[in-house]
Amino acid sequence: MELDDLIDKQKMAKEHDEAENVVLTETINEVMYEDETVCNEAESTRHFVEQMRNINTVRKTVSDLNKFTTWLKSKNEQRQQGELDSKELDQYLALFFMNAQKSNGGEFEQDTLKSIQSSINRHLKQKGLTVDIISDREFTHSREVFASKRKLLRQHGKGNRAKQATEEIGIMYAKNLLGKANPRALFNTIYINNTLHLGMRSREEHAHLRWGDVEMKASSTGEGFLEFTERATKTKNGVNGGSRPYLPKRYEDNGNPRCPVMIYQEYAARRAVSMKRDEDPFYLGVHKKCNENSEYRYVLQPMDKNTLGCIVKTMCESQGS
Repeated sequence: MELDDLIDKQKMAKEHDEAENVVLTETINEVMYEDETVCNEAESTRHFVEQMRNINTVRKTVSDLNKFTTWLKSKNEQRQQGELDSKELDQYLALFFMNAQKSNGGEFEQDTLKSIQSSINRHLKQKGLTVDIISDREFTHSREVFASKRKLLRQHGKGNRAKQATEEIGIMYAKNLLGKANPRALFNTIYINNTLHLGMRSREEHAHLRWGDVEMKASSTGEGFLEFTERATKTKNGVNGGSRPYLPKRYEDNGNPRCPVMIYQEYAARRAVSMKRDEDPFYLGVHKKCNENSEYRYVLQPMDKNTLGCIVKTMCESQGS
């Protein structure tokens, strides 16, 4: 998980413009409340699938579609994607991949273009159209333009997020936004480590995390490691077994002041014993009156969900990024 991806996810809900929110509301209403009276068994099964469709996926699809639809309107094209024949859609997609820019005039990231392509394809399938812009021969041209644009973005440094994320994390440690220098920095570090090393991606996963979900263990050679046992959440909903095929682990890195195992142990030592039961919330609110010498630095209440969802954004703003 890269730092920019976290920022993008945490900002996504607030970046929709008015038109997008209208479309999103209509789409969610259609998914969740369409056909309150189900007239036959076939309709009942379809209705069940639509009700259980991940709302985050719906939100992301609508967000991506809005980017493409807005671009189409800038070309005086008022028809929806599904109303265009394959040749027209292929040409529009090619032009979009080649020329489209963000609202601030900057280039889209490679992953953003891929997400838009996938969302358009998913939308067309959900509308019952028998086209696949990712594999059909009719869309070869737009795929070639898409591949060329991604190559160009790589040459310009777009998509080189891992190196940028490492540099940003280094700056945050230097500014005591991460590390053990203060209770807030320690909390931030635990959050970042759980995301980067234990694979927690969404705010929902973090908010539902319990103390017993992350365990401190030792290998047969005595090497310490953290192991994450996930439970069903909004993003891990039980389909096809629900959980990852393996339990995420992070081994200790002795001598490294950023060692995630050492950070976890420090966080455990700074929370009250009464908040170390398996069912207790993992993330606790920071005690406002504590300091680096306080034995316990966290209150006996869970961190507010909205605050939890803005941790990365708040850190980036604090460091001036």
